[in-house]
Amino acid sequence: MTSAPAHPPVAYEATLPLSWRRVDDDTGAADFGRTNLLLLRLAMFMEEPPAEPGEGSGADLHRLEAKVDLLLQLELERQLAGAPLPEAVPVCLSAGELAWVAAAVPVAGEEVEVALHLAPGQLPPLRLRGRGVAATAAGEAREATVRLDMAPALAEALERFVFRQHRRAVARRRHGTGKQEQSGG
Repeated sequence: MTSAPAHPPVAYEATLPLSWRRVDDDTGAADFGRTNLLLLRLAMFMEEPPAEPGEGSGADLHRLEAKVDLLLQLELERQLAGAPLPEAVPVCLSAGELAWVAAAVPVAGEEVEVALHLAPGQLPPLRLRGRGVAATAAGEAREATVRLDMAPALAEALERFVFRQHRRAVARRRHGTGKQEQSGG
């Protein structure tokens, strides 16, 4: 297996299905901004432990209702998509950049749209836009780094997601269960 790309101090590293395509304009970029926010929220909700008995409150009921709404919307989108998953590759996601190792990668300066499956088979892909900033040889494969371009609300949600994943990876290493995640969840 090819090694994971180099990463910043706070990053989420995993082997996840990823595809990318070159884009020539901003058409459609706003269409998936709201969906990305929902996907990040749902990915974090799915990882939360269930509430302890007797801890019920109005806030818990509101959270549960929000989860159900998100699941219904995302299930509909998943049914409409129905496409097979792309190849899983080593990725490194930080608050502002995405790096991955694959046979084909974008060149520096190229505008791209990346579909990253954070929870393969459970959620639709996160769709991110950005500009290639580096493409280097990494053995037989190549490593790409894309600087992400997103609205402030999405950037904040992505930063929270990355921080949570990073914190969990540090905890696993400390407790001796430092296996690398394969499915992002």
